[in-house]
Amino acid sequence: VDFQIFYKNIPRGNAKVMETLLVAARRSEIYEELGLFQNAELKVGLVDVGAFAVANAIEAVSPTAKKEPVGFLDIGAEISNFGILLEGRPVFMRDISFGGIDLVNLLRRKLGLDSGAIQAAVEQTGGAAEWKPVLEQGVASLATELKVSIGYYSDHVSDAKPLQGLFLSGGGLRLIGGSVYLEQQLKIPTRRLNVLSHVSAHARIDFALLKKNEDLLPVALGLCLRR
Repeated sequence: VDFQIFYKNIPRGNAKVMETLLVAARRSEIYEELGLFQNAELKVGLVDVGAFAVANAIEAVSPTAKKEPVGFLDIGAEISNFGILLEGRPVFMRDISFGGIDLVNLLRRKLGLDSGAIQAAVEQTGGAAEWKPVLEQGVASLATELKVSIGYYSDHVSDAKPLQGLFLSGGGLRLIGGSVYLEQQLKIPTRRLNVLSHVSAHARIDFALLKKNEDLLPVALGLCLRR
């Protein structure tokens, strides 16, 4: 269990309250992860939440995120992390049971495609044009979940302001064709989280390969920025 106090003495009716961020995880899950590194004789210096790492990356590459309320969505293989930053601090975090595997399964059911063929097409061209209606169907369900979360934020977070943008990252982003689908659904400006715009690579590193996999890097970069 860990916590951070954001604000104290906030007037609330006849009383005063404080705004606190609380994080809790099952010991068994943490120890299972730690065991992988201990078996490799590596020392773990920090355990963090993936969504917070993405928030760190946003703060590093987008100074305006400290001033404007923004959201972020990291689309993983099975789970997507959604969060909202208000004046640079996380005020809403949620895991959504939606990921790239859901879109792959949808393409398999609707179009009879093989998983290997889908992966190859995404790697080479970003996907086929005939996939668009099917993918839009899958993204529509994701957008519904995001609308519910944004509505909760608006109703329950003190000083909540309309989101001025939504940063997108994660491997699942390759399948949905970037930010267009979600922007149309949410009516919020969206853009990829281009973390490499603020990163310099050693000459021996294949920067083109890094750029190709940039959507996978925000969590790693956010962890590196932890002090």
